[in-house]
This record gives sequence, structure tokens and C-alpha cells, in this order.
Amino acid sequence: MKHQIRNVLLAAIFSFFIVDIVMASDDYEKLKPFVDKIEAGIPKNWRVVEKKQGEIPEWHYENMEYSGPKGIYLYIVGDHDVDYEWKDREGVWHKKPFYKEAIRLWIMPSDYKQSWKRFFVFKGHVTPPGIYLGKQIKIYAKEDVYRDPSLPWRGLKKEFPNAFTYAGAPEHTVRSWITWKEDIKKLLEDMDNTDLGL
Repeated sequence: MKHQIRNVLLAAIFSFFIVDIVMASDDYEKLKPFVDKIEAGIPKNWRVVEKKQGEIPEWHYENMEYSGPKGIYLYIVGDHDVDYEWKDREGVWHKKPFYKEAIRLWIMPSDYKQSWKRFFVFKGHVTPPGIYLGKQIKIYAKEDVYRDPSLPWRGLKKEFPNAFTYAGAPEHTVRSWITWKEDIKKLLEDMDNTDLGL
């Protein structure tokens, strides 16, 4: 009897994981044409440095469990330098090119939604907003910075001499692709309104 119960439980757990894998694969196949369209449409001076599947927008479910639909994450980088700013102990502000402009994108299935519980997370992180909420997909995105991991890091004291206060990088970092939100929307609108037969 104990062996039968154990076998039933193992079968149920195994079935759960199989269903989860199938659903994740199905979401990926539906989203992939849109991701390919974005990658093909970014400016020539931009490139994809990271792509992951099975992701959800950053901080949307901060300190919460999540078991809903997942999407594809893209981290794209331009060639424009972004300054890092700091103030020294004499009160003089300094800045130097330290990062590259970047955009983080989460391409999600249309049935993805943010939990209403998120509004009760006090002092939580700022979440990436939706820039395109279409029939088949939703796009969440934010501007960011990127530093090539192959570049040397000499430590705070050497990188930012005599620093007393760090302002960091600005909130809006993209300079070489100002219309990125509008351009991504245009790239996807026609495809989103077309039945892809997936």
C-alpha cells in the first residue's frame, strides 16, 4: 500500500513537471518570432548581449511566489558611453565614461499580468513598465547600463578617486536610439495583428 501511494505521488509530481516544461516550450515557440523581429530590427550600432527564456519582468513579483506564464528576456546594448558621476571630499563633482547605454526587454505572453499584491510591497524596487500591450504579446522594458565584463575593475578607490558621494549613472541612459519605444511598437504591431498559426 505504501509503495502504491508513493508511486502515485511520484507520478503526479512527474506529470506536473512535464506539463510545466510543455507550457514553457509552447510559450517560447509563440514568442520566438517576435523576439527574432526585435533582434533583426535594432540599429546596427546595437547588439544583444544576453537572451534568456523562462523569465518574468524584474521585480514584478518581488518577495512573492510566481507560477504563471513566462517569457523571454533580452539585454541589448548600444555604443554610446554613459558617465558615472561622483563627488569628492572637497565637494567637486566628477564624471567619466564607465558604461554603455542599454535596454532590458521582457517579451511576455498576452495572458501575463502583474499581481495586485505588488501595490502592497512598500519600498519595493521600481518595476519595468509595459511599453506594448498587444493581442499576442506584452513588452515590458527599461533603460539601463552595461559594462563589458572583460574590462578591468580596479576597485572603487582607483576608479573613482577621493570619492565621497556616488550619484551613479543617470536614469535615462539611451542617447543613440531615442525613439526605441516607438520603433519596437512599430516592429511588432503588424505581426501582432496577424495570426501566426502557432
